[in-house]
Amino acid sequence: MGFVLLAQGRSRLFLITELSWNLMYLGLVWGGLPVWNLRMTGIAYFLTHIFYFFLLWTIIFRVNRFCWRKTNLILLAVLLSCAAIISWARLFPGIVPLVLGLALTLAMGIYSCLRIYRLLGGWPWKYLKKRL
Repeated sequence: MGFVLLAQGRSRLFLITELSWNLMYLGLVWGGLPVWNLRMTGIAYFLTHIFYFFLLWTIIFRVNRFCWRKTNLILLAVLLSCAAIISWARLFPGIVPLVLGLALTLAMGIYSCLRIYRLLGGWPWKYLKKRL
């Protein structure tokens, strides 16, 4: 969602959101290192991403009147499901996590390419050949 701000030319607001993410991450790591040692880096990363999501959602809603549509909610659910599957797969021995991760990456990549194909009405490089 942050790139929506850049696409609209709101680079200062984008910089402020990115700076707030970095400052919060550094603050959480600095404050939590004495208690949780190196694990705090992962905890801080997770917490700052939750903070960043809600911060950007609030800003994008106010700037663009963004609302959750059915497609957005389905994609969010699929993304969260993929994250849960990858987190669950790490418990298996051998290359099972690698295979699951690659399969999910391939599936999401194919879906993204098909979605772009449908939105543009064809592959973008075909139009470039016609123009040249």
